[in-house]
Amino acid sequence: MVREYLSKIAEFIIKSSDADYTRVLIRKTDNRLVRFANSIIHQNVFQEDISIAVEMVYGKKHGFMELNKVDNETILQNLKKLKKNILIQPDDKDFVEYPKGLSYDYKERWDDETAGVTHKAVADIVGKAIRIIKTVRAEAFGALNAKSNFELTVNNYGNIAYSKNTFCNLTSIPTRDEKTTYNNFSSYKIDDLDIEKFFELPLKRLEYYKNDKKIESGKYKVILEPHAVGDMIGYLSYMTFSGKPYAEKQSYITDKLGEKITGENITLYDDYNDKMTIGIPYDGELNERKKITLIENGIAKNIALDTKWAKKLGKESNGHALFGWDMPICTNIIMKTGDKSLSDMITEAENGLLITRFNYTNNVNQKKTMYTGMTRNGVYRIENGKIVGTANNMRFTINIMETLKNVLAIGKELHYSSSGWFGGTLIPALMIDNFNFTGATKFS
Repeated sequence: MVREYLSKIAEFIIKSSDADYTRVLIRKTDNRLVRFANSIIHQNVFQEDISIAVEMVYGKKHGFMELNKVDNETILQNLKKLKKNILIQPDDKDFVEYPKGLSYDYKERWDDETAGVTHKAVADIVGKAIRIIKTVRAEAFGALNAKSNFELTVNNYGNIAYSKNTFCNLTSIPTRDEKTTYNNFSSYKIDDLDIEKFFELPLKRLEYYKNDKKIESGKYKVILEPHAVGDMIGYLSYMTFSGKPYAEKQSYITDKLGEKITGENITLYDDYNDKMTIGIPYDGELNERKKITLIENGIAKNIALDTKWAKKLGKESNGHALFGWDMPICTNIIMKTGDKSLSDMITEAENGLLITRFNYTNNVNQKKTMYTGMTRNGVYRIENGKIVGTANNMRFTINIMETLKNVLAIGKELHYSSSGWFGGTLIPALMIDNFNFTGATKFS
């Protein structure tokens, strides 16, 4: 059993440490991965990864390490190195004693079918995808993952948190004459993937490239699909809704809780327990991960807190510590939906641009929530309430909070997007006025 295997490693580490406080996080991932390009499967592999993270505290000195070897000798050598590195440091004047935490056993996002899927079954799904894409004279690019994730967190108070989940993700970029479209699917159940429905929209959109026109930089009315909105909101969470930048006065909302910061139609919250997310009920300190509202009808309401930053702010932790990070983070952000379908928004936009997703995004100014990046895999021109063709990719630079004051409509369907940063987002499409594009790009 995986739990017993991970527990044995964790128990050895705890017993081998003479620190005042020790906590251990062990993650094991089994991944069936198929990659495909030019309509050919070029990789079908099984990956088994295991990683160990350890934090130890001596008085007010503390340190953290990671390793991916699990033999006792390597572990002992690294524990000695970590202790040595900790003891030569000065005391951390801001150190706050870690809580005892609680024990957990969480398996709500586990699916036996996904965990047991075979190499052949995963390859067969990709093979069907390739055949579907080739029917429209396009080439298939992308990857399909079917993962089983196991996580064990233990501290020297004797508290143990164990969780396991499955996760399936398909990303595909159909390509014709170097012009691309895109779609992404995520779920903890592989049986939720309807491969034919998945490709309906991206393959239809390849036809819009027949009427491709160059556009100039400027401010446009846009419809951002969930892939793009999710990236933007993920950055906003990191820049704004963490207790660390809030306390250090580097957050846009420092001293603004209770004030209006966006349009009244914006509500954001963090909730691991939503059935469409992939979350766990505890944080890196083994505190209960509580549902928190970040923005409610445009009003700033709350921030993510762990024990340290809660104490600094005179508050209580709401269970958003990350193991090994001095920065609490929301990992399951959800935006409240509106009442518009995507087709409704296209019709109501009259004239503007439909944006598939963003790429190479980054923050420019954290406190001002300045954010930049490029569009990718489909910029569609809307005229008289209909998509009439495509346009070149563009670079954008925006103030996210100001942008959220210009949201004209919100989609009624949510899309889960696993983030490259922390966790994922559950997000609808948005129609936004005066979205600022600062230049053109040359890639498709």
